[in-house]
Amino acid sequence: MPATGGNLHLGLWPGGGGISDMRMPLTLSFAALLILSSPAVPKSSDQLTEESVRAAEQQRLQALVEGNIKDAERLHALDFQVLNPRGRVSKSEYLARVASKENDYLS
Repeated sequence: MPATGGNLHLGLWPGGGGISDMRMPLTLSFAALLILSSPAVPKSSDQLTEESVRAAEQQRLQALVEGNIKDAERLHALDFQVLNPRGRVSKSEYLARVASKENDYLS
């Protein structure tokens, strides 16, 4: 729509009511300043917990792929077990199989 009488009419309100040419850049600048100066929204404890669990699982899987038994030992619970159709496998048996490449993980 054409600008008339120093106002830019955006058609936001019936009968005109546009924003003046001088106020629009100032308003936009102020809005940008508010957005940029507002602090980042802090993460909730649930989000932090989820991220730390995901990071630990990624480290555990990387240790298995690399055959890094020292890190794998640290990243598996003391009472870790594998249950499969062939039976129960303890943590020490499981990690021994990873070390011997009997259980060979690919990246």
